[in-house]
Amino acid sequence: DNKHLLLGYHLGANAAGATNVLLLQSLDGGQSWRGLDGGENPTPLHVFNPDHGSGRGDVVGARADVLLFNNLGCAGPNIASLRLFARKLTFTGKGWELRPTPTLVDCDLRHCNSNHSVVRAPDGRVWAAYGFVGRLGTNCINVRYSDDDGVSWKGWAEGKSGVLAGSIHSDRKGVGFGYTFEEPCLAPLGKGV
Repeated sequence: DNKHLLLGYHLGANAAGATNVLLLQSLDGGQSWRGLDGGENPTPLHVFNPDHGSGRGDVVGARADVLLFNNLGCAGPNIASLRLFARKLTFTGKGWELRPTPTLVDCDLRHCNSNHSVVRAPDGRVWAAYGFVGRLGTNCINVRYSDDDGVSWKGWAEGKSGVLAGSIHSDRKGVGFGYTFEEPCLAPLGKGV
């Protein structure tokens, strides 16, 4: 509506290793900016790795909710403990509220990821696609969905891990391990994406 605006930004790491994205909202078309609590200070949103382990955040649906995916950091192919989380901001009509607890999206990453696309289909289902390095050290795309507004996530088809068929690329194909993540982009189409 051009009255309600949300801004998220990161000031870069400081000596303490800042990991907060700062949030400001405007309820008057940008004339004034306040934290999510209405106070003068920006609201901190903790992310585990704001460097390149976080996406930019996506506006999801006509209600202007925002989902930001973030993982536990860059650890390389021998680490099996990386997790991908979603941070959700819900638009209430009067401003945004931050879901206090991050929700688990995936536990199959073997490296950081920063490219994702999240959309809400007309039936309310939330779909997400993201490029990542999988358990075999291959670059690929996972597609997952949520029927409970991003609280829990499932693979795109029953019994599937989420890897999109045909998206697995090994370093033998010249793609390489690491920072050449796929950059999927979803768009609603019929009842799906």
